[in-house]
Amino acid sequence: MSSAEFITYAVVLGLCAAVLLLIALPRYLAAMRDPDAPPPLPRGRVGTAGFTVYDILFVVAVLCLLASNLVSKGESPQVSLTLLVVSLVFQLGGIVFIVAIMFWRMNLVDQWGLRWRQWWKAFLGVFAVIFMIALMYGLEASGYHEFIQGLIGGDTQQPMVTLLQEEMDVSILVMVGLVAVVGAPLSEEVFFRGYLYPAVKRVLGVWGATLISAAIFALMHYNLAALLP
Repeated sequence: MSSAEFITYAVVLGLCAAVLLLIALPRYLAAMRDPDAPPPLPRGRVGTAGFTVYDILFVVAVLCLLASNLVSKGESPQVSLTLLVVSLVFQLGGIVFIVAIMFWRMNLVDQWGLRWRQWWKAFLGVFAVIFMIALMYGLEASGYHEFIQGLIGGDTQQPMVTLLQEEMDVSILVMVGLVAVVGAPLSEEVFFRGYLYPAVKRVLGVWGATLISAAIFALMHYNLAALLP
């Protein structure tokens, strides 16, 4: 990891932790001094009832885990079938863990919008995908990737993409597919959108939760070129 990468990740991580620990948490605790007048629930379509200060502390613990991983991050381990299986088990285990700590406090069907009667609107996501593709091409045309490559002095492509392009072992390719197409998307949605976003929204509102959850999500990929997109 280059010094530019390390500094960027450290700044993003530090800002997230500072906002939660030094701004959001004290403000929320101050508002809770009167037990008969708890802080009002933030407006919006994603509910925050059932989320407490303990959830914010759990998020901070995740940030500490990220910080320790950032400090100790050196050479990436050689990708193997065993490592991919462990990754998939960890992803699915994370889903079970998040569901377990939320299940007894709230109705997950309602919390995660599974009763949504306007599912056809999900197809509007196609336009979001088109926008992101245009953004990626725009960054490429602007010289963004060359700029990042100059900072880190190496390839900006994510290791998983490189592996898919170069690996010939069918069993490893199948496991990569399961990790990248099944495990990662499901675990990311459950944690970042299903848990972290509403938990932070409880103390920071819609925009604060959007920025914090997006920043942590981007940071966890440890790829400087992909951080902005």
